[in-house]
Amino acid sequence: MMRGKARGGQFKQRNRGHFSDVDECVETTDNCSIDAICQNTLKSYKCICKSGYKGDGKHCEDIDECATDYNGGCVHECINIPGNYRCTCYDGFRLAHDGHNCLDVDECAEGNGGCQQVCVNMMGSYECRCKEGFFLSDNQHTCIQRPKVRINGTREGQSCMDKNHGCAHICREAPKGIACECRPGFQLTTNNQDCKLTCNYGNGGCQHICEEGDPAPRCSCHMKFVLHSDGKTCIGESAMSPPLEFSPVVPGQVRPSSGSSLDPAWPGETQFWLLTRSYLVKYSPVLACTLTLPDQVRASSGSSLDLT
Repeated sequence: MMRGKARGGQFKQRNRGHFSDVDECVETTDNCSIDAICQNTLKSYKCICKSGYKGDGKHCEDIDECATDYNGGCVHECINIPGNYRCTCYDGFRLAHDGHNCLDVDECAEGNGGCQQVCVNMMGSYECRCKEGFFLSDNQHTCIQRPKVRINGTREGQSCMDKNHGCAHICREAPKGIACECRPGFQLTTNNQDCKLTCNYGNGGCQHICEEGDPAPRCSCHMKFVLHSDGKTCIGESAMSPPLEFSPVVPGQVRPSSGSSLDPAWPGETQFWLLTRSYLVKYSPVLACTLTLPDQVRASSGSSLDLT
């Protein structure tokens, strides 16, 4: 069998002068990048960079999905890997099934969180507490019973054994009385007794984004999430949609919801549902109004809404 060449590619010569295309991808005679896919074509072949890479196929480079404002869609940390990326969560959280969101871990659900008496779960963390008549030891897990009277009954000054020693977290004996300390991730306030939570502990109690603030951290949410009324939890916008049914309409069209009713506080008010977003927009045909949403919805003094 003889091998001949044709313009733009290679052919194999068969009997009676017939030629067949050479599959350069199978015979590994292509010059595609190791991070590209070789696709055979008539008389030639094409090199296409794999998913997660960019380039002309002969030269492909990794795309850093984490190097964007979107952070790869990860609500906590994004780690770039060749051709892909993965999301990780801060301590006290676990990765959700979608691979991007982070959910609180209930440490108290297993072994009472290691607490001797009472375990209280919080967003991104937990804390141990003691029953009446006990105080938390320095290890923050076991409880020590308070004595009914001070040792020998003659000790001067306040003691950490006193019920009302005033320290929010850790009480230390000091030459001039007591000194208060805070657990890791907390900061002692100006009264030298209370402890302020910081973003370094349990992400400040925030499910997504924590920013230091005074007197407490401020929580916010990643894209496509909204902050719950508790000020810490984040809820997907799709979960905010009311359970209503609608007839098929053209995208962008606004129709009254099936559960429309008059609100005594707004005479003649009717509820409308904006189909292009998961928001329930209230519009009164009596009063003109302007609502600012991801897309601006404007209501004129007439009875229709325009999406601008």
